[in-house]
Amino acid sequence: MTQLKFCKTCPICGRKTLIPIQCFGKEITCGHCHSDFRATAPTGNRANESELMDRADSLLATSSGGRLS
Repeated sequence: MTQLKFCKTCPICGRKTLIPIQCFGKEITCGHCHSDFRATAPTGNRANESELMDRADSLLATSSGGRLS
């Protein structure tokens, strides 16, 4: 099964990383510089984040046969 991911740039070192969609909105650690940051939409716009979370939930429900864990 394909794992859905999104791209996020580390705010400290600027490296782009692919983050599993399940981590959206959570604190993650950069694999390069080891700084901690929240996996959010690049704009930081709360309305946009809400739309992305709704889309992520929809995609997860579709890919898991309707079950969210």
